[in-house]
Amino acid sequence: MYSYRDFVLENMMSYVRESIDPLNYLHPSIEILRLYGQKNGTAYLQTLRIYINSMCNHSKTIAKMHIHRNTLLYRLNKTQELCGISLEDERICALLLCNFYLFRQEDGT
Repeated sequence: MYSYRDFVLENMMSYVRESIDPLNYLHPSIEILRLYGQKNGTAYLQTLRIYINSMCNHSKTIAKMHIHRNTLLYRLNKTQELCGISLEDERICALLLCNFYLFRQEDGT
């Protein structure tokens, strides 16, 4: 048996998608990293997504990505530099988490 709590986030994101154009709220960092990755063959966007979805936990991100700690730190520093953001700012991290969740749900992945 499922409870409402099991689906509250999905319901909330569904409401957001129906009420507004989610692209109006896309954090610029996502597009910056997507374009940079296409041009330079980097995995900064994927790294950021996994890091944010892992609640900014280095150990979990490293385990999920099977990368060295120094690689993760380099990618996160480069991401902050390219995007002009601080991943220590909880508001930015919260917005990125919402963005990644919203667009993951939108594309069915």
